[in-house]
Amino acid sequence: MGPQQIPDEERGEMTIRFPCRTVAGVGLIGLLAAFSAPEAHADDGTDHAGFTLGGTPVSGGTNLGDATELTPNAAYVDEFVHDQVLYYRIPREMESSTLHVSLTTPHDGSEDMDVYSMTLGTWDGEDCASTTDSGMVTETGERLRTSHISTGVAAGEAAEDLDEDEGDLCGEADELVLAVGEDWDEDDMGDRPFELLIYEEPSNEEAEEMAEEPSYSDLDWTEMGRDISGSITTEPGNDFTDVPSLEAGSTYDTTISPGEVQIYSIPMQWGEYLQTEAYFPDTGAVDSVDNVSLAVMNPLRGLHDGEYESLSFGDTTELRTASDPVNWSNRYDSWASSTLAGEYYLVVTADGAGSSEDEEAELDYLLTLQTYDWEDADTAAPAYADGLTDAQPPFGPQNEVAAAEAAEEEERAQMTALERVRSMGESTGLVMSMGAFALLMMATGSLFMVRAIRQHQRNNP
Repeated sequence: MGPQQIPDEERGEMTIRFPCRTVAGVGLIGLLAAFSAPEAHADDGTDHAGFTLGGTPVSGGTNLGDATELTPNAAYVDEFVHDQVLYYRIPREMESSTLHVSLTTPHDGSEDMDVYSMTLGTWDGEDCASTTDSGMVTETGERLRTSHISTGVAAGEAAEDLDEDEGDLCGEADELVLAVGEDWDEDDMGDRPFELLIYEEPSNEEAEEMAEEPSYSDLDWTEMGRDISGSITTEPGNDFTDVPSLEAGSTYDTTISPGEVQIYSIPMQWGEYLQTEAYFPDTGAVDSVDNVSLAVMNPLRGLHDGEYESLSFGDTTELRTASDPVNWSNRYDSWASSTLAGEYYLVVTADGAGSSEDEEAELDYLLTLQTYDWEDADTAAPAYADGLTDAQPPFGPQNEVAAAEAAEEEERAQMTALERVRSMGESTGLVMSMGAFALLMMATGSLFMVRAIRQHQRNNP
């Protein structure tokens, strides 16, 4: 039956039925918008003692069979579980690459000896790299703890020590297993957050020629001077996700408060080494703070094991620290951490105040830094395979911001329509609900108009 054959009575009923469906549909949209908007909540970033960790939230498996996969060149956030070891699996994406893993966790500044361990190995049980860390980290005022381990293809003496039958299990494995956990039975680090950085470094085609520990016995401190009149006012970062990048050869003017952790970054190239000085012109400004510390960290936030100082107020007025030259061969020195080019970090920390009067105090200081060429970059730099000559860890401040924005955009692209509404938050959901209500009123008005027209047609056939 075509439309022209529908009786007038049924045609009138259909005219009314279509607006009713419209009203119902618009009403449903309004309800979805109103009830799908979540309540406002805090940022998902993990925060502990004022220090924010950045990365994708994950939960490590509590046994090897449930190991969580971590993708190289990414950052992750997890929490320690008391009396449990957490397991992760890290696949190699490049042949014969070096896998770097670092762990960062905040500390409360106390002298508690809670200890964690981190081990990188194969599925066959081969231990490739490991470290153990306690809370006694004077370089960062015992307020920030970092560890960095790595494993790659063996070269030099390490290659000679390999079992001929087994070969290079750590360097050639397609996938490695990471284990993180408490190291002492009496420790309780449960629920304490930590951040993992995973970096895959391309293989070095000249590894055999560079498999020898370099010597820096002739490396002495160079007086830099302080540009007090030309100092630059700056705001330090309080975590690695929001760090100002400093320029070598400059002096910066800033302040620090008791219990604060301050972080800066500076790019370092192969063959360069860094010197930095923190000068405190008035050490009597805060009587109840005993120490301020200054440390250098590598691009994976591994603590540099060179010189550092703690400032006891009233005794000295400056802290000085320097890095080793950035050299691929430093990985053969167990005390050197400057094995990669990229963003290095300066960390300034202050002890907590001993009196309530000093808790909000500010201590002025000048931060001066300079980089120097120790050797030719071609001598210190590796010959990365596949022409990846500029490969660096992607965790510098600018790289992290770009990566976070890209990840957010990709996540939004994969959302359903309902999830998009939920992600907009409470205020946007309210606006959409009001819009849907307005459409509902318009549809209701249309319904009454149709009824009025139909009544008019009946009264005036």
